[in-house]
Amino acid sequence: MLSLWTTIHLAMTVAEFAKLDNYMVPDTMPFGYFMLLLLYVIKKGSDLWLNIHWQKRKGEFYLVAWFVVMMMMYIIQFVTDGAYVVPKSMLVTIIGIVIAYTGSMVSTIAHYLVTSDEGNGLVRYYLKNRYNNNPPKNGKKAS
Repeated sequence: MLSLWTTIHLAMTVAEFAKLDNYMVPDTMPFGYFMLLLLYVIKKGSDLWLNIHWQKRKGEFYLVAWFVVMMMMYIIQFVTDGAYVVPKSMLVTIIGIVIAYTGSMVSTIAHYLVTSDEGNGLVRYYLKNRYNNNPPKNGKKAS
Protein backbone atom coordinates (compact mmCIF):
# COMPACT_ATOMS: atom_id res chain seq x y z
CA MET A 1 0.00 0.00 0.00
CA LEU A 2 2.75 2.45 0.96
CA SER A 3 4.73 1.65 -2.21
CA LEU A 4 1.71 2.32 -4.39
CA TRP A 5 0.90 5.58 -2.59
CA THR A 6 4.55 6.67 -2.85
CA THR A 7 4.70 5.95 -6.58
CA ILE A 8 1.43 7.76 -7.32
CA HIS A 9 2.30 10.71 -5.10
CA LEU A 10 5.75 11.09 -6.68
CA ALA A 11 4.30 10.83 -10.20
CA MET A 12 1.66 13.46 -9.41
CA THR A 13 4.33 15.78 -7.98
CA VAL A 14 6.45 15.40 -11.14
CA ALA A 15 3.36 16.05 -13.29
CA GLU A 16 2.65 19.23 -11.33
CA PHE A 17 6.26 20.34 -11.73
CA ALA A 18 6.22 19.65 -15.48
CA LYS A 19 2.99 21.65 -15.80
CA LEU A 20 1.16 18.84 -17.57
CA ASP A 21 -2.36 20.17 -18.19
CA ASN A 22 -2.32 22.20 -14.98
CA TYR A 23 -2.30 19.10 -12.78
CA MET A 24 -1.78 19.84 -9.09
CA VAL A 25 -1.21 17.54 -6.15
CA PRO A 26 -4.25 17.85 -3.85
CA ASP A 27 -3.41 20.01 -0.83
CA THR A 28 -4.09 17.24 1.67
CA MET A 29 -2.20 14.49 -0.16
CA PRO A 30 1.21 15.16 1.51
CA PHE A 31 -0.46 14.98 4.93
CA GLY A 32 -2.20 11.71 4.01
CA TYR A 33 1.11 10.33 2.79
CA PHE A 34 2.81 11.43 6.02
CA MET A 35 0.14 9.66 8.11
CA LEU A 36 0.52 6.45 6.11
CA LEU A 37 4.31 6.68 6.36
CA LEU A 38 4.08 7.35 10.09
CA LEU A 39 1.88 4.27 10.62
CA TYR A 40 4.43 2.18 8.71
CA VAL A 41 7.34 3.56 10.76
CA ILE A 42 5.50 3.03 14.07
CA LYS A 43 4.56 -0.55 13.11
CA LYS A 44 8.08 -1.35 11.98
CA GLY A 45 9.61 0.27 15.09
CA SER A 46 7.28 -1.50 17.50
CA ASP A 47 7.98 -4.83 15.82
CA LEU A 48 11.70 -4.19 16.26
CA TRP A 49 11.21 -3.60 19.98
CA LEU A 50 9.03 -6.72 20.20
CA ASN A 51 11.71 -8.72 18.37
CA ILE A 52 9.50 -9.42 15.36
CA HIS A 53 11.69 -9.46 12.27
CA TRP A 54 10.56 -8.21 8.87
CA GLN A 55 11.92 -9.21 5.53
CA LYS A 56 14.25 -6.58 4.11
CA ARG A 57 12.33 -3.59 2.67
CA LYS A 58 13.37 -0.96 0.19
CA GLY A 59 12.44 2.10 2.27
CA GLU A 60 15.78 3.80 1.71
CA PHE A 61 15.23 3.50 -2.05
CA TYR A 62 12.11 5.65 -1.78
CA LEU A 63 13.87 8.12 0.51
CA VAL A 64 16.69 8.53 -2.01
CA ALA A 65 14.22 8.71 -4.92
CA TRP A 66 12.34 11.63 -3.33
CA PHE A 67 15.56 13.54 -2.73
CA VAL A 68 16.99 12.82 -6.20
CA VAL A 69 13.77 13.98 -7.84
CA MET A 70 13.72 17.11 -5.69
CA MET A 71 17.35 17.89 -6.57
CA MET A 72 16.58 17.43 -10.27
CA MET A 73 13.60 19.78 -9.91
CA TYR A 74 15.80 22.43 -8.28
CA ILE A 75 18.40 22.11 -11.05
CA ILE A 76 15.72 22.44 -13.73
CA GLN A 77 14.21 25.42 -11.92
CA PHE A 78 17.65 27.04 -11.83
CA VAL A 79 18.61 26.43 -15.48
CA THR A 80 15.20 27.49 -16.80
CA ASP A 81 15.32 30.70 -14.78
CA GLY A 82 12.17 29.79 -12.88
CA ALA A 83 10.07 28.60 -15.81
CA TYR A 84 9.53 25.46 -13.76
CA VAL A 85 9.09 25.79 -10.00
CA VAL A 86 9.40 23.08 -7.35
CA PRO A 87 5.84 22.53 -6.08
CA LYS A 88 5.05 23.40 -2.47
CA SER A 89 3.66 19.88 -2.07
CA MET A 90 7.17 18.50 -2.73
CA LEU A 91 8.62 20.48 0.17
CA VAL A 92 5.78 19.50 2.50
CA THR A 93 6.22 15.84 1.55
CA ILE A 94 9.99 15.95 2.08
CA ILE A 95 9.52 17.47 5.54
CA GLY A 96 7.15 14.62 6.46
CA ILE A 97 9.59 12.03 5.12
CA VAL A 98 12.48 13.50 7.11
CA ILE A 99 10.39 13.55 10.31
CA ALA A 100 9.30 9.92 9.87
CA TYR A 101 12.78 8.72 8.91
CA THR A 102 14.36 10.56 11.85
CA GLY A 103 11.85 8.98 14.25
CA SER A 104 12.64 5.58 12.82
CA MET A 105 16.38 6.10 13.21
CA VAL A 106 16.02 7.36 16.81
CA SER A 107 13.97 4.27 17.68
CA THR A 108 16.48 1.95 16.02
CA ILE A 109 19.43 3.56 17.81
CA ALA A 110 17.57 3.48 21.14
CA HIS A 111 16.75 -0.20 20.62
CA TYR A 112 20.39 -0.94 19.92
CA LEU A 113 21.59 0.95 23.00
CA VAL A 114 19.01 -0.66 25.25
CA THR A 115 19.21 -4.26 24.11
CA SER A 116 22.55 -5.04 22.54
CA ASP A 117 25.68 -6.16 24.29
CA GLU A 118 27.66 -3.86 21.99
CA GLY A 119 25.46 -0.96 23.14
CA ASN A 120 26.13 -2.11 26.71
CA GLY A 121 22.42 -2.67 27.29
CA LEU A 122 22.18 0.71 29.02
CA VAL A 123 18.76 0.21 30.55
CA ARG A 124 19.58 -3.26 31.80
CA TYR A 125 22.88 -1.93 33.20
CA TYR A 126 21.12 0.98 34.91
CA LEU A 127 18.42 -1.19 36.47
CA LYS A 128 20.91 -3.79 37.59
CA ASN A 129 23.09 -1.22 39.37
CA ARG A 130 20.27 1.01 40.59
CA TYR A 131 18.32 -1.73 42.28
CA ASN A 132 21.10 -4.29 42.88
CA ASN A 133 19.13 -6.91 40.96
CA ASN A 134 16.16 -6.25 43.27
CA PRO A 135 13.65 -4.20 41.21
CA PRO A 136 11.06 -2.18 43.12
CA LYS A 137 7.62 -3.62 43.80
CA ASN A 138 4.40 -1.58 43.63
CA GLY A 139 6.32 1.54 42.55
CA LYS A 140 8.32 1.78 45.81
CA LYS A 141 12.07 2.25 45.90
CA ALA A 142 14.14 -0.76 46.78
CA SER A 143 16.10 -0.43 49.99
